[in-house]
Amino acid sequence: MPSLLVRRLAALLAMLCLVAACGDSDDTDPPASTAVEAGAESTTSEPTDSTEAPGDDDATDDGSAGDAAAGAFPVTVSTAFGDVVVETAPQRVVALGWGDAETALALGVQPVGARDWLGFGGDGVGPWAAGLYDESPEILDTAELNLEAIAALEPDLILNVRDGGDAASHELLTQIAPTIGIPEGGEAFLTTQEQQVTLISEALGRAAEGQQLLDDVAAEFAAVRDAHPDWDGRTVSVATRFGDVWGGYVEGEGRLDFFRELGFVQNPSIAELEPDGGFFATV
Repeated sequence: MPSLLVRRLAALLAMLCLVAACGDSDDTDPPASTAVEAGAESTTSEPTDSTEAPGDDDATDDGSAGDAAAGAFPVTVSTAFGDVVVETAPQRVVALGWGDAETALALGVQPVGARDWLGFGGDGVGPWAAGLYDESPEILDTAELNLEAIAALEPDLILNVRDGGDAASHELLTQIAPTIGIPEGGEAFLTTQEQQVTLISEALGRAAEGQQLLDDVAAEFAAVRDAHPDWDGRTVSVATRFGDVWGGYVEGEGRLDFFRELGFVQNPSIAELEPDGGFFATV
């Protein structure tokens, strides 16, 4: 697996601890998350450079999964809404879930439409994924599902893996194209890194590549933990501002999981709070 893909996904995960909450905030400009280690210095993660263009064998010019994955189909992907059968290699992928587009890009597939959850502008992705599109995607509204705009893109696969998990919305999307929703037993916006990569790589016929990405990122986390044994067991609070209140991210949320992978543990004061936003608890 080319190291470029590892850097893309690792950089994406690194940025998760710095970015804003999803579009449920009352603010129009997404606020940045704040991570403060209790009783120790704050820690931050710098995104690695990932501006190289993908190789010709990573994806076709039209953003499809390409011939490399064609032999994997049909594939069956299990989701919270039942099994989804993808009959042939997708040629036009629309990525709606938070981070779904970046995950597809890390696997060499370029969505024709995507949501810009964090208001980056341009192609709707952060600096770690800049330049990975050969052709800019159609940027879709994050406030609500614009079914007409999605249908106009003529997708043959919709990715909505890290999402609110609304059954009614999922049913409407399936009328447009096969839709990969949240994982079995999943909750709103609490799809883990492993679940997101696994579901999307399976749907794209690139399960082996997805597993390799996960293995490589896990190895990078292990290397950082080994280099910083003093982080083991220290408490961390990962929070952001939602409108006029502060919310601490709960167990299973990606930004908190990032720090747990580095050896930190959730601040008990936040852990004992009752979640009131699905993936956060008001502080």
